[in-house]
Amino acid sequence: MKKLRLICAMVLSLGFVSAAHAELGVGVFGSYPLSTNYTATGTGIDSVKSKGGNTFGALLFIPVLPWFSIRGGVAYESAKFETNSILGSSDTTLNNMLIPVDLQFHFPVVGLYAFAGAVFVSNQKTDPDTNGKAGSDTRTNLGVGYDFFSFTLLTLSAEVEYQKGSKNISPVSGNDLKTDSTNLNLMARFTL
Repeated sequence: MKKLRLICAMVLSLGFVSAAHAELGVGVFGSYPLSTNYTATGTGIDSVKSKGGNTFGALLFIPVLPWFSIRGGVAYESAKFETNSILGSSDTTLNNMLIPVDLQFHFPVVGLYAFAGAVFVSNQKTDPDTNGKAGSDTRTNLGVGYDFFSFTLLTLSAEVEYQKGSKNISPVSGNDLKTDSTNLNLMARFTL
């Protein structure tokens, strides 16, 4: 039993030593929605269509293995949409705080990678202000990226990312609103 504990301790310490020598990375990114779809049900709703938006934020990259990293960060999202109902049309803007947590896999092809994980969404402000606040959401996301420029400590990347919401985000009681989107992300990553 003591030998097993010793072996486990050695394996864990070797893992921590290799992680300590890993090159952490930080990145800043901007995102442009290529397509955003809203699925809405509720009293008198005819349709909901996207009117654009944007996202920007920062990410931290923690390498675990040469081909595998964990990435997480914080971002701000502004999403605009138009609701058509029996009462007419109205525009709404949701200002959200995003916390993405992803696993990133690097392919043998230089610069190509894929990522998947979750994005935790917290609504900060709804405009126009309604009686209720838009709900928080947990989105699943996945995407592919390519490092198109890499020099010493700086890497520039482009990503295509798909996100699908799982919860009702409608600020109006009795209505159900869910979202999914495909985004183009541009990122500058610095190795520490």
